[in-house]
Amino acid sequence: MLRFAAPQLARAAGATPAFSGLLRAPATTSAASFVARAQTLAVRGNVRAMRLSTQTKPRAQPRAKVETGHFQRSSVERKPKIFVAIFAFGMASGILSLVAFFEMTRARCEDAPGPTDSLMTVVEPVTQTKFPLTLQDYSTVGSTHWLVARSVRCMLGLCSLERARAYSYAVYFSSEAAEACKKLKSMEEINEVLLPKRVCAEEAALASDETEDQPDFLPASKFEGAKKGYVFKLDKENGGLGYHKDSVSRMMAHVQESRDSSYPSLALRIVMLRDQNGDHIAHGFDRTLLGRIRSAQGDKKGRGKDALRKLTQFLGRQKEWRKGDTLEFIRLPHGYTDVRVNGEKKLSLNSESLSWAVFDAYMGPKGHMSSASREELISRTEEISSLL
Repeated sequence: MLRFAAPQLARAAGATPAFSGLLRAPATTSAASFVARAQTLAVRGNVRAMRLSTQTKPRAQPRAKVETGHFQRSSVERKPKIFVAIFAFGMASGILSLVAFFEMTRARCEDAPGPTDSLMTVVEPVTQTKFPLTLQDYSTVGSTHWLVARSVRCMLGLCSLERARAYSYAVYFSSEAAEACKKLKSMEEINEVLLPKRVCAEEAALASDETEDQPDFLPASKFEGAKKGYVFKLDKENGGLGYHKDSVSRMMAHVQESRDSSYPSLALRIVMLRDQNGDHIAHGFDRTLLGRIRSAQGDKKGRGKDALRKLTQFLGRQKEWRKGDTLEFIRLPHGYTDVRVNGEKKLSLNSESLSWAVFDAYMGPKGHMSSASREELISRTEEISSLL
């Protein structure tokens, strides 16, 4: 009976399965000794169980105390505030540097000269001279001049000899000029549109009326009828009452006629192939242009010769032209021609006759341009006009 009561006694005493040894006790054991043995084994089993539990179970971590109304601090370690400040300062400095850079770039672009050359180039086949495909802002802001022909100028036409080559040149048409020649198939038609010779005659007719024999003032006590080129008025600083030369009306008439006979802009770029004396260049242009100016003006007096004299004097003052130097003529409407050296504007001439003569010397019937260059001019003009 005690054998069967042993497990109940063990559970009542809070023992562990260590009481398995008690079940092996002999059946003749007295009740008192059996109870004493059961208590001893229960105590030993509890001690052993406590030892095993301390070795296997991890120590309980104390729970973080959460205070009402406060965020719980994160266990992630935060960066010190000084690193955050340095990062913010670096970002601000970088932004300010970028703003200053773009402002300085914009200022340089605004202060820089307008005309620029394209990065794309076209090579002249004989001399391997490179010319930009387009010229930007040479006549007006936003204008574009397109390369339509290139060639080489040689002494006595001996281009096969390198020492006989004076300079390479390229002719440029503005976008308006290319569109005006869109359907033209010959150089005669192109020259009629872009190089109208009638404007030279109109300029010469106006200049012939302004002779030095006409006095600036004709005294008169009363109005005696209208006189051509004069206005009747009282001008105490210039003679008093009488007929004074009407310079304002003449100037306005010239501007109006120039506007009525306006034409698209053209450009000519010349690149020196060897070092040359300034007087030699000046003499060559004088010999080439003087006959054409006389032909354009006819028997009438004009401003062509005076403009040519200014041009040759300027070219002669350049003591020496180095190999690679550039000389440019920009034909503008209303009889103006800008002269540029190495990209810098040096001279502005006002003469329809001179402006016409410069480009007639290359594009005209007796110009320097070869037949191959003339064919190139016609074909490239047609290509450019189709793109516009």
